Amino acid sequence: HYLNSFLVAVVLVYFFATGCKTSHPRSQRLLAIGFGLCTLVIGRGWVSSVAPDVCAGIMMIWLAWNLALHFLFNHTPNRFLIGLVFVCGVMVKLSVVLYLPLIIAIWLPLNKSRFIQIMLLAACFIPWLIQNFMLSGYWVYPYFTDGITQPDWQVTAAQALLERQTITAWARAPGASVAFTMSLPFLKWFPNWVLGQNMFNLLVLFVL
Repeated sequence: HYLNSFLVAVVLVYFFATGCKTSHPRSQRLLAIGFGLCTLVIGRGWVSSVAPDVCAGIMMIWLAWNLALHFLFNHTPNRFLIGLVFVCGVMVKLSVVLYLPLIIAIWLPLNKSRFIQIMLLAACFIPWLIQNFMLSGYWVYPYFTDGITQPDWQVTAAQALLERQTITAWARAPGASVAFTMSLPFLKWFPNWVLGQNMFNLLVLFVL
């Protein structure tokens, strides 16, 4: 929770400091203050949280801010820094990969320099993939294995399937029976899932 608290504090300081800079246009300063207040309201429960969702939430706010600067104020974002945040986010919480369309929107149009940077960022995944493989026999546990490299220590397919179903079931209905949740059709579990979300999560769903 110390890291989560640190991330929330850094983002808050950045937004409010940006909002106080008289060198920026008034509209940009007001937008920064708005983002700061949004983070303050949303981040109240994040400070003491140990969940990796905090990293994903902070990343979403950071990406939204850069998109706003890019499209509203024609500001050139630090694409490599944004990409690095994305890579780190995926390593902490795999579902961060759903933010990839926003990353692509910031990186377009693609040129030689940006392509090289993308390759460098992709290389950052290599140690993470190797660690996954050494611990479980899966390149991305419990979701992906190539079916060719099957070491003696590889987690069984049945256990990997159970892990996937547990993750999915918890996301749909935390605390409910895995077998029961997985048996529910979309129109059964989705409305209850929506009712259990806060406004920030619904906003993320809308953007994606």
